[in-house]
Amino acid sequence: MLILTPIRSFAAIIALNITVPSKPVESALKRDWWRTHGAAVVEHPYGDGGTACSLFFYSKEHAAVVTWEKVSIREISFYDSNWRFQGVYSIPVAVRLGETWLGGPVHRNPPHLKASTERGRLSIPTNEPVESLLRNAERITVQLADREMSIDVDRHKMPRLLRAVNHCRAALK
Repeated sequence: MLILTPIRSFAAIIALNITVPSKPVESALKRDWWRTHGAAVVEHPYGDGGTACSLFFYSKEHAAVVTWEKVSIREISFYDSNWRFQGVYSIPVAVRLGETWLGGPVHRNPPHLKASTERGRLSIPTNEPVESLLRNAERITVQLADREMSIDVDRHKMPRLLRAVNHCRAALK
């Protein structure tokens, strides 16, 4: 159970967005595998009756969430308390983990990954292995056509967070 403090209030909203599926899930549990200031690894309901593990990076107003199922990564999501997307639709974005842009360098191409929008959330499906990029990242960035949002990552905590992700994924059925 999250206690809403000023620092955790936005993170709690994000957790609710991720852990409340559109369809009821009877047997799904939410479990914290690791929690530290600005980051958490959480097992939660995902999709149609499944579960997933998410690595959350959050600040007071922004968050980046990497979500894995048992075998592979599923998506990277970004939350901004100031975003107000109207409806669900696709927009082109670019995502950078540390110094590496997913799908190739942005300075040569316009944003070309497809993100779906929903209120204050952007979600980018991906199959790219991101663990090695996360291990060395100091920042995670999403670039839209008219703006950019970044969140800092504590590289020194990353090995422990990625171990927690691996333990979480190993426990998924």
